[in-house]
Amino acid sequence: MQSLIDIKRNMQKNISFIKQAGVSSLLFIVLVGLSLTVLTVGYMSTMRNLQSSATTTHAQTQAQMQAMIGYHALTKYLKKESLTNIAKIESGVVSGGTEPVKFTKVTCGADQYCFDLVGKSGGASAILRVNYNIVDKLEAKSQSGSVFAGGLRVNKLEDLSAKGITLEVSGGIINKNNNHVYGESELGTAGITVIPYQPKDFIKPEDARKDANYIFYLKNNVAKCAINNIFDSATTPNKRIEIETELGNVGSASCPSNVTYSGSVWIVNGASAGLVGVLWFDGNVVVNLSKDTNFKNTVVATQKIETELLNETKDSLYEAYAPHHFVLTANTTTLKAERLAQICPESYPLQYCVAKGVLKSTTLMQEMPAVMANILFLAQTIELSAGKEKQHNIVANYYGNIMANGASGGTGGASGKFTGTGVLNIRGNLMVVGEADMTNMLGDFSMKLSSADASGNYVPAYTKTFAAGGIRYM
Repeated sequence: MQSLIDIKRNMQKNISFIKQAGVSSLLFIVLVGLSLTVLTVGYMSTMRNLQSSATTTHAQTQAQMQAMIGYHALTKYLKKESLTNIAKIESGVVSGGTEPVKFTKVTCGADQYCFDLVGKSGGASAILRVNYNIVDKLEAKSQSGSVFAGGLRVNKLEDLSAKGITLEVSGGIINKNNNHVYGESELGTAGITVIPYQPKDFIKPEDARKDANYIFYLKNNVAKCAINNIFDSATTPNKRIEIETELGNVGSASCPSNVTYSGSVWIVNGASAGLVGVLWFDGNVVVNLSKDTNFKNTVVATQKIETELLNETKDSLYEAYAPHHFVLTANTTTLKAERLAQICPESYPLQYCVAKGVLKSTTLMQEMPAVMANILFLAQTIELSAGKEKQHNIVANYYGNIMANGASGGTGGASGKFTGTGVLNIRGNLMVVGEADMTNMLGDFSMKLSSADASGNYVPAYTKTFAAGGIRYM
């Protein structure tokens, strides 16, 4: 009996234990479920973060690639441009990738050009800073043709004689007055060959001062003269003046008498044969040409060079020569010797003479500074007097290379225009290198261009040394 009572008591305890075990199991299952849910949500969140990170990294990488593509495109562009044009660049856009890449110039050291290129992709952007080391070195180059960097407009093709000469013209075309262009057949019939102008940097007037022989300038508003690069035979012992040496005031006995200064203009008297070599002027210059005396100098001016024909009469001949061309055009041995004695006298220019009556070798005449002897005029702008051949048989011939940003002729006119009535004869290369304005031939004006001796075509020009420096992402 007692045992039965004990069994019943124990059964009640077992039932209580079993009920507690069921709640525990359910709680365990719930906790496990919650844990799995938390793990799943956490995993999904991590995956989303990883995907977002991967997308961002991919976009950033693509942006960097775009910047790098822009760098290669910019490098290719800069290699083709002159240093003058490169110095003017402040910002721009280059293409080559999926979208244009903007670039902006930033401050760098001397002879260095730095740009920030911004590549973009998928909302990401990357800035690549690139450094270029670019330097111009003045060397001699053969220029076998005339140059019109800003373009050329001709009223009538018969007014332009250029047989046997290549003309470098912006766009490779010659314009008519109605803004149409002359076709290949028209140019071919006229015997004119035109090619596109390729940007280049010729010597600038300011850079030619150190290679001049006589230098004219203002000092405290007083006209002065100096001498340089001359073998001085008047001293004992003879000496080489190779450093610019001031002689005194213009108008005094110490300065050349055939150069005067009046009304803010330097005037060169071409009727006098007193000076030899390269004449350099700070400012505007008027060169008076004489029908009785051949002009045979290189004239350089920081502003304008203008020529005037003195004492014009019927059947007059005016001739202006660059020093080397004065010798090259001699058609007899005797005449050549006479002309050599004139451009290489006892006190001779050191740039291209080695002794009295002796030029440097042909090879050396094709190098700096001897090639200065191939230049007739070098200035910012040039205005050349033309001959009146049709009316009075007045002929004006210019032998040598003429280099300017702009030019005019005939009765004058604005820079970049040949206007008026007359015939301009140039035997050599006419180089109008300013790229901003088109050169115009208007009115009853004609120009005859003819080739010079090959060795007379060498002119000073800058050779660009281009090196891509460091690059880094900012």
